[in-house]
Amino acid sequence: GAPGTIAPAPLSDSLWQLATDGGRVLGGGAGGADGTNTIRLVVFSDFECVYCRRFSLSTLPGLRAEFGGRLRVQFRHWPLANHRLAFPAALAAECAGEQGKFSEFHDRTFAAQDSIGVLSFNDLAQRSGVADLDRFRICTSEPMIAERVQRDRAMAVAIRGTGTPTILLEGRHLAAAETDSAGLSLLVRKLLA
Repeated sequence: GAPGTIAPAPLSDSLWQLATDGGRVLGGGAGGADGTNTIRLVVFSDFECVYCRRFSLSTLPGLRAEFGGRLRVQFRHWPLANHRLAFPAALAAECAGEQGKFSEFHDRTFAAQDSIGVLSFNDLAQRSGVADLDRFRICTSEPMIAERVQRDRAMAVAIRGTGTPTILLEGRHLAAAETDSAGLSLLVRKLLA
């Protein structure tokens, strides 16, 4: 869905804690080992959503390059019901993550968004460097993986997500206008200052 225009009030501390307690960290960003503060960005996303694709391929790489380990980007799944392959894609991404290839699978799947369903998730996993494809295939039908995706989906509803992607920066919903590269970069720089 299109990003919402009116952002809800900031999350309570307990909801923010729940929002950051889960998901997959994209491309490093574990924080400064020297104790420098880390800014947390949580993205609720759907692999079939064109707005999510744009955010993941156009906005995130620049932010990750600019802030490195000072920006921790957590991906949470919000597969929408009207996207037939979004839930299976989320399962596949989790299973790639079980073999340490979540970020690679995330990037490849968004890059190949037009081909989801033509390219199998197995192909995408292989292209993402997932080593054990038999284990990957078995993993995609494990109940605990589906439960993990369902937990993310429930969390998106609990935080009053307004569509995909729903983006939270340090406990605050971002309006669509703030989620382009320049707007987000400015907000992160302010928080780090």
